[in-house]
Amino acid sequence: MRLAPSDGGPVSGFRSLVSEVLAGSLPEAMAEAVGAELAGRADRIRSAARGAGCDLLSPWAAPTLLAPMALDAPPRETGLWFSVFEAGAGWGPDVQFTARYASETPALAVFRDDLYCVYQGRGDDPDLWWTAHRADGSWSEDLPFPAHHTLGSPALAVFQDRLYCAHRGGSGDWSIALSSYDGGTWRPDRPVPNAESVYGPALAVFRDALHLAYADAAQRIMVTTSRDGRSWTAPEPVPGCATTRSPALAVYDGALHLLHGNPKDGAIHWSRLRGTTWTLEGALPGHRTRSNIGLAVFDGKLMCVHRDPARQQLWWSAFDGTAWSTDTEMSGHSSKYGPALAVHRNRTGTRDQLLCVHRGHAQRFVTATGEVLTDEDPAGLHELDDPASATD
Repeated sequence: MRLAPSDGGPVSGFRSLVSEVLAGSLPEAMAEAVGAELAGRADRIRSAARGAGCDLLSPWAAPTLLAPMALDAPPRETGLWFSVFEAGAGWGPDVQFTARYASETPALAVFRDDLYCVYQGRGDDPDLWWTAHRADGSWSEDLPFPAHHTLGSPALAVFQDRLYCAHRGGSGDWSIALSSYDGGTWRPDRPVPNAESVYGPALAVFRDALHLAYADAAQRIMVTTSRDGRSWTAPEPVPGCATTRSPALAVYDGALHLLHGNPKDGAIHWSRLRGTTWTLEGALPGHRTRSNIGLAVFDGKLMCVHRDPARQQLWWSAFDGTAWSTDTEMSGHSSKYGPALAVHRNRTGTRDQLLCVHRGHAQRFVTATGEVLTDEDPAGLHELDDPASATD
């Protein structure tokens, strides 16, 4: 099938054809929703196909995600990819999330039933970019923030009916800033007082307050809190915790959990906050990373996804309130940087699914127009864990 030319006729016939074809395998309302979404995304699909055709891929719980992947797409990419986890079925295959160049771990959050993704762009002082999958099945385009820059991974959290984004500054600017979104406009950045980091921060809501965690210049993990998104407490260190990457935060079983990679051996260490006191829980059994960690609560468990320090492979495990499961390889899922996790249910879905979004694992690749893209790592933030891959 081919879509109508961008300057030509209607796509209503295409919409009806898609709905008719899918009606044999999907409920009628869902088939109509997929057909309607395709009709509204003709230009994006045509751009991805590049005249050679494309697959449109979605997890079952989000049939209108419809990520277009060119049939001749290279297996290694510098864009973002996603995979979906279902209890009892495990992780699905990687599907392209956005083809735009991403330089670090992205951030994910669900705000007013829409799925938001924020990520660092490309360059010595890269813009922050964002995209959203709407509850009505539509996609926003990849859009730059108005005047927000970063070198590092951003963080997202929903607080007091606003979506908050925390990030460090651009080239030479270690200060951490915060912006918020009301569903229509991103506010200008506001600095978080006395908070500076070479790496990106983590953000979570615990006991009616924003909690922001980051590694300071001495690699100590610091935490500051805010009850209004404007004023912040003085940053305080988490006892015994240090890292050379961004920490990870999630609320589970009445406690705030913090995971981070140990700067000496890469072991993943775990602490949790109950009340006002942090408790060191030690290292997770056999878990190691030198990248950011994805952390989220799904199916009654605290889920952790991380990148192997010796390869670019992703691994996962779960905490059930008593113990962590064995670290398990996600076969066929590789990433240059750490992943982000979020729990999302499409409006046509019948159950929640755990979504993992991560950067592709290419060091260098050639675009369809012949442009060669190479990871800059402009601030020297990211180690090349596998030197052999430098020739890729």
